[in-house]
Amino acid sequence: MGFFLFNAIGVFGIYFRESIPIFVSIIITNLILYLGYVSLLIGISRFYKRKPAYRIIAVSTILFVFLFLVFTYIETSFKIRILVFGSFVTFTTLQTYYIHSKSIKSFNITRSIFSTMLSILILVNVIRLLMLLVPSNAGSFLDYNLDSLNIILTAIVGSMISVGLLAIINNQTLHDLKEFGSIFENSINNAPTPIMIHDEFGNVINISRNWTKRSHYEKEDIPTIFDWTRKAYGQNKQVVRDFIKKIYDFPDERHDGEFVVTTKDGRQINWDFNSGYIGKLPDGRRVAMSVAMDVTERQEKELKISYLSYHDQLTGLYNRRFFEEQLSRLDNPRNLPLSIVMGDVNGLKLINDAFGHSAGDVLLKTIGKIIANNIRGNDIAARWGGDEFAILLPGSSTTGAEVLINRIQNEINKANFKYGTVSISFGIDTKFEKAQDVQKVFNAAEEIMYQNKLNETDSIRGETINTIMNTLFEKSISVREHSERVSNISVSIADNMGLSKTSVNDIKTMAMIHNIGKIVIDLHILEKPGKLTPEERKIIEKHPLSGSKMLASSHEYTRLAAGVLHHHERIDGKGYPNGLKGDQIPIESKIIGVADAFDAMTAERPYRNKTLSLDEAVAELKKHSGTQFDAKV
Repeated sequence: MGFFLFNAIGVFGIYFRESIPIFVSIIITNLILYLGYVSLLIGISRFYKRKPAYRIIAVSTILFVFLFLVFTYIETSFKIRILVFGSFVTFTTLQTYYIHSKSIKSFNITRSIFSTMLSILILVNVIRLLMLLVPSNAGSFLDYNLDSLNIILTAIVGSMISVGLLAIINNQTLHDLKEFGSIFENSINNAPTPIMIHDEFGNVINISRNWTKRSHYEKEDIPTIFDWTRKAYGQNKQVVRDFIKKIYDFPDERHDGEFVVTTKDGRQINWDFNSGYIGKLPDGRRVAMSVAMDVTERQEKELKISYLSYHDQLTGLYNRRFFEEQLSRLDNPRNLPLSIVMGDVNGLKLINDAFGHSAGDVLLKTIGKIIANNIRGNDIAARWGGDEFAILLPGSSTTGAEVLINRIQNEINKANFKYGTVSISFGIDTKFEKAQDVQKVFNAAEEIMYQNKLNETDSIRGETINTIMNTLFEKSISVREHSERVSNISVSIADNMGLSKTSVNDIKTMAMIHNIGKIVIDLHILEKPGKLTPEERKIIEKHPLSGSKMLASSHEYTRLAAGVLHHHERIDGKGYPNGLKGDQIPIESKIIGVADAFDAMTAERPYRNKTLSLDEAVAELKKHSGTQFDAKV
């Protein structure tokens, strides 16, 4: 535009040259025309995103102005002035042509025409320079008119260049707009989130591939908002339509909302929408964009976290935190009488020690499921601790709580648990008056539970120990046969030593269950045909301690625990697990130790190729008498 403007002013100066002095007219016209060429050079550089050479342009312009003024006012010479103007203009035009030609990457008719116009302009200026060769009198009429004609031709060609440049800019603008439109469309199609573009009349203009990927709806399936809301939202379609309408009613506001979307294949997913008005189409239709984020997975995780924060992961019942919150919430007159039930699983530790924590988990889940299936809808059942359960019964008296406990116990008695008997001890207390402290009621229920547990636990543990021995004997026939032989040999030794009948009976039982701790050892170690590794030997040596802990948990078997614990001790203190010496070792353990060793030498073992005869075994016992074995035994 600068080039066009300067050319127009130049021609205007020629037209009015009769009204102003000729020198002023020529100077103004040529200076303005030169500035037009400079503006053309700067404009082309910027158009092609090249940095203009401002230093060269500034130096050239200053030098041009200086020389032009010198040869116009001081050393008046039209030909030299024309030479100065033509040289500087030609140099500037050549720079413009060079930048333009270097920037064309492909054939374009508009840009080719512009190149031709620049070439003509260069030619016009060259002709103007060649005119200097025409003989004439300085300052003649011919000089003035030829110079003016040349200026007019330059202005005409320059105007054509301006028009050509405007055409290039227009084409480039259209190209940029198309390219931007293509980029915008691709950005919608390839967006990593679901996007829909729609207009105020409900037409769906475009949807992203991600929209289709997640919902399985193609654009052809949902040509309008009405189709989309009908298929994706069903009975809630009007709510969504009202939401979309607000986008156009309040275009300056942000509109967001979370909706459940039914996909084409019938799945339900949660989308969080963020919608807004984005402008108008050329035909005047208002357009909005709805961007969705699939929050289904996030919500599922949040629900899972929320569930885990208030539920016991193993049993599915509520956890202690939730129970305490509900106890505080329900502690009001409306829920009186408020009964609290505390329960403690019997024999859980013994089950864990003997069969592993997975067996204990099965026991807890079995009891938890029975409790959950028998409580009312407004009751709160929770796993209070490792082996404890708590039940909150709003609006239930002690009698009502007892009915519930009886129902639960009946179900527990019917429960099938392969590791023993399912048993739980309960305690109940009830808050009847507002003034009662609910925490004291809770503590009372817990105390009653512990009292009941003392009466019920021992029989359960005894049954569990019997189950453990039966399981061990089923697990390994060789262990059962070995235990029976050791028991018989121990009884013979005890009888010959003149021990009391009670002691003999205890020794018989101890010897029968002296390997109870082996229930926790893998069968491949127990019946390994070859020699045990050091690691396997360490595992085997733990069985006396494991067995004594199991026996100590039951009042019925407590007195037998020490004899089982020390049956691998030696008189010289080199045995295990405690390294006891001499009389520190119980007599029962000494007897079982001799019987165990004798059977080990005389019975067939998978790791021994040859057994010893009775005489050889006796000789071996005597050989180690006083070191490994007790001399009296």
